Formats: sequence, C-alpha cells, structure tokens
Amino acid sequence: MKKLLSLLLALAVAFAIPAGPGLYVADAATNGTAISTADDLKKMENNPSGSYYLKNDIEVTGNIQLFKDRKNPFKGTLDGNSHKITYKYTAARYVADVALFGNTEGATFKNLSISVDINMTGGGNAAGLVENSKNGKFENIKTSGSIKIKNRGTEDDDCCNAVGIVAYESASGTIKNCANSIDIELTHKGQSAPTASGIAGIVGKGSVTKCTNKGKIALTHTPDKDWGSSECEAAGIVGAYYGTKAISGCKNSGKISITGTKATEAYGFAPKAAGIAVISDANIVSCSNTATISINNNASGNRGAEAAGIACEAAHIGTKVSKCSNSGAISYTGKPAGGIDIVTVAGVVCSAAKAEQTYNKGKVSVNSKIKADAGGIAGFCADMRNCYNTGAVTHKGTGNAGGLAATATVIGGYVKGNYSTGKVGGNSSSKLFKGQLIGFYSGGFDVMKRNIYNNYYKTSGKAYGAADFTWKPWLAKATKVSSITAKNCPALSSKYWTYSSKYKRMILKNNKEK
Repeated sequence: MKKLLSLLLALAVAFAIPAGPGLYVADAATNGTAISTADDLKKMENNPSGSYYLKNDIEVTGNIQLFKDRKNPFKGTLDGNSHKITYKYTAARYVADVALFGNTEGATFKNLSISVDINMTGGGNAAGLVENSKNGKFENIKTSGSIKIKNRGTEDDDCCNAVGIVAYESASGTIKNCANSIDIELTHKGQSAPTASGIAGIVGKGSVTKCTNKGKIALTHTPDKDWGSSECEAAGIVGAYYGTKAISGCKNSGKISITGTKATEAYGFAPKAAGIAVISDANIVSCSNTATISINNNASGNRGAEAAGIACEAAHIGTKVSKCSNSGAISYTGKPAGGIDIVTVAGVVCSAAKAEQTYNKGKVSVNSKIKADAGGIAGFCADMRNCYNTGAVTHKGTGNAGGLAATATVIGGYVKGNYSTGKVGGNSSSKLFKGQLIGFYSGGFDVMKRNIYNNYYKTSGKAYGAADFTWKPWLAKATKVSSITAKNCPALSSKYWTYSSKYKRMILKNNKEK
C-alpha cells in the first residue's frame, strides 16, 4: 500500500511540472488554461473560445492590445482567480481604441483586478478592460490606476473618451459587482466632445447591478471656435443605458467635474454630469451618490447643461427613479444657454417621468445670473411620491427653483406625500419663481388641486412659486409645519415612513437615510 501511495504521489508531481515554452497546462481544479505571463495572454488569440484563468499577477507593457480584429473577438472566459493584471499603455499619437481587450462576443470576465496606467497625448478612446463587448458578462471586476487623454485639437486626434471597465456593451450583457477606482482626466479641444464614465460607456439591453465608482472624473473641454461641439458627458456608473431591466444597487463616491473653457464662436456646447447615469431608458433603483458634481462652463454658444446626483435624463415613459439618494453638492457656474435651451441642476434627477421613495441631502446651486431650473429632487418631474429634500437650493439667476422640483407638469401624474425642509433662496427678481416645494407647475385647471396635495414644508416662503393659471380655487395647496412628525404630517403613510430619533423627522423605511 505504501509503495502504491508513493507511486501515485510521484505521478502527481510529474504531471504538475510546467510544460515547455509556448505550451499551456490545464489545471484540473480550475478546469481551464493557466495564464502566467503576458505572452500567455497573447496566445489567447489562437483560441478565442477557450477558458482561461490567471495563475499569478501579470504585468503587461509594450502597448499590447488583444483581439483588435472585430472578425476575431474573444468568446471565452477569463477568470482572474483573485489575481491582478497591471496594464500600461503610452501613446503620443491618436489611437482609436485602447484597452487590453479590443473586441469580445459572449465573453465572461470574472474575479479579476486590473490596474491601468494609460497616457495618450494625441487623443483617442480608452477603457480599463474591454472596448467593444457583445453579450458580455462582467462580474467581480476591480479596476484602479489612471487614464489620461489629451489631444491637440487637430482633425486626426479629435476624440477623447474614457471608461473604467467596458466602453460599449451592445447587446444583452450583464455587469455585476464591479468596482472602479480609475481616475479619469480628459483634456480636449475640437469639434467632438469628451465623454467619460466609471463602469460602462453605453449599455444596450443588458443590466448593471451593484457596481461602485470611486474614481475621479475630470473633463476639460475647449470647443472649436467655428463648429463647436455636441454633448459633453460624464457619469459615475453608465454614460447611456438603453436597456429594459434596470440600473440597481449602484453607488458613486468619485468627484465629477466638467469645465468648458472660452471659445470665440463656439456652437452647441451641452455638458451633462451625473453620479449614476447621464441617460437611462429604464428604472434606476436603490442607487446613491455621495460625491460633488459640478459644471463650470465659460464656453460661448451654449446649448444648455444638466447636473444631477443620480441621472440627467430618466424621462422615458414608464421609467422610475426609486429608492435612490444623493448627499453630494450639485452645482453649475458659468454662462447661460442660448435659444430655448436651459440649464438644469437637481439633487437627484434633472428630468424624470416618476420619482418615488427617494431623498436628497446635498446642496443644489446655480451660481450664475442665468436662466435655469434648480430642484432639490428634480429639475422637472411629472410624478413624485414619498420623496423628501433636506438640502438647500440656491439660485442666483432667473427661472425656477423648488425644494422638491423646479417645475412639474402633473397631467396623469401626482405630487403627493412629499416634504422639504431645505431652504430655497437666491435672487429676489420677479423672473425667478421660488417655491419651498415646487417653483412652477402646470396642467389642466382641475388637475392641480386634485393631483398636487398632501405635501409638507417647514421653511419660510411660499410652498409653490407660480402656476400657469391664477384661478385660486384650483391652485395646489400644501401644509406648513413646525416639524416633520407623523402627527404633523398625517399623509406620510406608515407604509413608507417612520420617525427617526437621530434626525428628529420622518425618513423612508425602505431607503433609510445615511
């Protein structure tokens, strides 16, 4: 028996010896092909459908880009096995797409850490892990380091775009339990506009769940003096989400700033910044922002601007922002928009179809004498229920300002069961409509009284700044109280609300204030 055991042990040791150069050895425990070096990573292109795992930490230098050919995407699995890839890329010229993996289809990345040092002084696009993905799966991915892109403003190096993990997920991929700590710095000059996001750039029909961003995002843009640029966007989690599922359980704590510099004849500069998503066509649920989000825009020829703690645009029919919160300061400083465009600043969402069980603690401010909308929860909202604001709203210009919403149009919707304790102040001009709850509201005559009710406030000033009619019997009403308690605010249903001895006011049961 002892001889048999010795023989088996010897065989095990023999088979554990690594193969010769250029060969892989499959590991039975992980049921895949071991990756030990940068050269091993390159050899994955010979078998794009294979299953791989990292055997140790790897450093990748020499400006390597895997699977650059769209006709030969990576289709397999890469398990980081709790190891890290250090990826370095430096270029003094324009490079269209920089990432360790260029193109993937149906690929899985999991349990992987990647630290990047990407520095491109000729412009271009960069991602921490994958540039173009289709039906990908990203789970337990951690990214760190920095991406710096600067262009010269010439036609060939016009683009400056960066994202922490995956730039483009075109189909029904999943992004789950991913965390980005990459600091992104873009310095751009020219016709196009820089864009950046912590987790993903554009997501098609997939889902984004329980992801966090701690990386700072700083965009500086000088529009072209003749042609200007279109939108300039920055988001902590996702730039644009066009899916039907939801962005859920995501958090941003990375500071986001956009700076527009002076241009002599700029046309159409429209910066947008949000803690979670610039655009979402589906629900945003249980997400939060704790970071400062600011736009400082000195460019001429503006086409408006949007800054919000959670999302700029979540106004798609049926879309809800629910159980979300913001505690970061949200601000706009700079020149006014041109034409019919407007600047909108909001604690949670600039434009929302519906907001529910959501709160804001952060300061919301318009620091310029411009026409703008500023709201504690929303810039514009068609339906708001069981929400509250404790952050101050300050507006130095003209337009609309409200503790809950700058403006509301409630045909088919409701504004009910909400409160605000944040002071709404600023310009005393008659061209600024200030309401401790809503700055300006509109709709049919009988809609107002019927659809805007059971709202509370405790600050001085009017509950509602103005309406699009003056017939008093149908004007919306609200209750001013000395404190936000169940006794003083009986319409705050116990189904959703509970009294907090810590804050000495009502808070939401399902979205407890932090």
